Amino acid sequence: MSAIIIDGTKIAQEVRESVQAGVAKMQEEHGYVPGLATVLVGDDTAR
Repeated sequence: MSAIIIDGTKIAQEVRESVQAGVAKMQEEHGYVPGLATVLVGDDTAR
């Protein structure tokens, strides 16, 4: 069994390109750009 070298930079670039294409397609088909939000519930500071 031989070792496989994983190029994280190349994979990250491929993921970015894929997401960019998906966003462009969504904007073209539906007229909006998806976003990301965080909803915090409660006041637990997770001590």
